[in-house]
Amino acid sequence: MTMTYETTTHKLNLTGGQISTILYVLEGYVQDNDCEEVDNIFAELQSVTDNYYAQQEQLGGLNRHSNIEDKYAPKLSQLLEEN
Repeated sequence: MTMTYETTTHKLNLTGGQISTILYVLEGYVQDNDCEEVDNIFAELQSVTDNYYAQQEQLGGLNRHSNIEDKYAPKLSQLLEEN
């Protein structure tokens, strides 16, 4: 199989905030659409987030749920105000 842009796995440097934003947007999209490709992207990004927080919990660090709520709350408020 010839490697193309579409079939090559790319490594990206994204911050947790950027991943959270992508997940937030995809979550809204996935609820209204049935798209296996988007579901797979969502699962891959979510696994990065889950692995980070699992590692932090093992080290006695971050509380995953309060941190995620802190990230999503302002975005949700903004969306609600726009609509």
